Amino acid sequence: MRREHNRLREILSLAVLAVTALALSSRVFASATDGTIDATNRYAWSENVGWIDFGSTEGNVHVTDTALSGYAWGENVGWISLNCSNDSSCTTVDFKVTNNGNGTLGGYAWSENKGWIDFDPTGGGVTINASGIFSGYAWGENVGWISFNCSDASSCTSVDYKVSTDWRPSSARTTSSSSSSAQAQSGGGGGFRGSPSQMAARIAQARVTILARFEGKRKQSEELATAEKNSAGEMAQEERAAQEREARIAKRIAEHEAVVAQSQKEQEELQKKYALHREERYAKALALQEEQLAEQQAALLAEREALQAEQDANRSRREERLKEQDQRTAQQILAEKEEEIREEKAAKEREDRIAVRIAEHEATVAQSQKEQEELQKKYALHREERYARALVLEQERAAEAKTALEQEQLALEEEQKKNAELRKQRIAERKAQEEQERTSPQPPTTPRQPPSPEVVAARRGRLFALVGDVPVIFGDVSLDEWYAPYVSYVVEEKIATGYADATGKPTGEFGVANPVTYAEVLKMALETAGADMSGLPPPRNFSAKGSWASAYVAKAEALSLVVFAPGLDVQKPATRGAVIQTLLEVLGITIGKTPATYEDVPKNHPYSTAIAAATFFGLVQGDLDAEGKPLNRFRPDDPINRAEVAKIIALAKELLHQ
Repeated sequence: MRREHNRLREILSLAVLAVTALALSSRVFASATDGTIDATNRYAWSENVGWIDFGSTEGNVHVTDTALSGYAWGENVGWISLNCSNDSSCTTVDFKVTNNGNGTLGGYAWSENKGWIDFDPTGGGVTINASGIFSGYAWGENVGWISFNCSDASSCTSVDYKVSTDWRPSSARTTSSSSSSAQAQSGGGGGFRGSPSQMAARIAQARVTILARFEGKRKQSEELATAEKNSAGEMAQEERAAQEREARIAKRIAEHEAVVAQSQKEQEELQKKYALHREERYAKALALQEEQLAEQQAALLAEREALQAEQDANRSRREERLKEQDQRTAQQILAEKEEEIREEKAAKEREDRIAVRIAEHEATVAQSQKEQEELQKKYALHREERYARALVLEQERAAEAKTALEQEQLALEEEQKKNAELRKQRIAERKAQEEQERTSPQPPTTPRQPPSPEVVAARRGRLFALVGDVPVIFGDVSLDEWYAPYVSYVVEEKIATGYADATGKPTGEFGVANPVTYAEVLKMALETAGADMSGLPPPRNFSAKGSWASAYVAKAEALSLVVFAPGLDVQKPATRGAVIQTLLEVLGITIGKTPATYEDVPKNHPYSTAIAAATFFGLVQGDLDAEGKPLNRFRPDDPINRAEVAKIIALAKELLHQ
């Protein structure tokens, strides 16, 4: 912290020496009732934003019995307005830093970058003692505490700073008090138009005027485009309507044909579906019947084989008994014979039963075949009946749909015929009108014409302007871009007209993104100032000799413009700093001696003071980040494009009109 304070004290000391040396050229006198800020004791300190200068010449701070006025400046804050009267904005927002006459301050100051700063906050407050020395703290939500005296934090042994004034509280004044003086910078360059605050206010008003002028032009172009669109010929509208109706009819006919084709396709699929289902059902029933018959036949065959086996067994036993019969007695033979008769009778009975059962089986097979034939006939009958009923129903539906479609098609054809008749009638009327126009000695009162370039430009959202008598649509200047109002202004004021081809015909390109050359910016500046270009000798600058820029460079040499040295190549892109220097010199806008405070603009840069003046007056601003916050960079040695130069030129030209 002590190292930082030592460094700040060194910077402050150098600043004080520079201000003192530069302030010898003029004096601004003040008094105990209307004081200014001391040329040495002029800085307040904020831990968050650094030094704040209350004593700059451009800021012109005054202290009276009722209020403070003018501007304070901080490198990281920008300008801080102490009173709404600085730019005549009190009717919009009434604010000021107040003074109760005894040195107790209150009220608010305003910074465009940091917002409100309270001079009588809770826990703080700023006062001016009988010696004109400020003390205490002000508070800003975005800057934190601002200390007006190193004694506030007992840090004077490290960094000695304070703000003081030659104003005195009413209680400390004497009748013999004499006025004291404060040193101030004198501005360089001629043509200073009022105080810095007045100049800034006038440039702000110029910006408002340019934007309002462009907005009126854009609305007029939009109204023309709308009117042209609404005034399209009635015949063309009818023709489009007829074409739309015919297109709808053709579409509906195509849809009708598609529906008919779909209906036929569905009918064929229905027939295939019923045939397939019929064959499937018949095949299933037949297969089931055949399975049942096969099972019955297998059972009968098994039973027949069993009977045959039994017969074979009986026959074998009979042969055995016959062999044994020879060896038995008559009685035994008789008994055996009886037994044999019984067995034969039983066998016969069994054979009879088998024969009955075989007959029954054959009858069952015959019945099964009969039933199978009847089943086939029944399924065939049911299938034909179902198919016939479904087919009849489907045919009825198809007939109804066909009738409806035919009726609709007839209506469509009728409408198509009507449209054809209307078209013939329109063609006949058009031919009659053309014949009348051809034979009539007077031209038609409302001939159809193509849209004007102004209407075309409005349709495309591009800038339209007259370059001389030639209507031009600038294809690279969108009406929605920030630079459109300024490009429109410089073209209408004939300061810059964009590019032209070899024959001098405008190409419709302004070149907004192209870097401006030294010759181009010089021409625009001199045209804006209305410089007298007569009676000029040839230029000493070799790069300008024999070119369109010859007279302009000769004028720059006659005016001793800083930038245009004999060795400068005027056809090369100009740097941002050189453009600002040239514009301010030619237009007579004050260039002071205060250097710019951008971090990339050294104080000894040849155009530093011009950049500082243009920034203060609102003609330019440094780079911004994506959120629109200042980056405290200006890039003085980089090229500058034609859109940026158009903005500066437009503001300066409008300022000259005021």
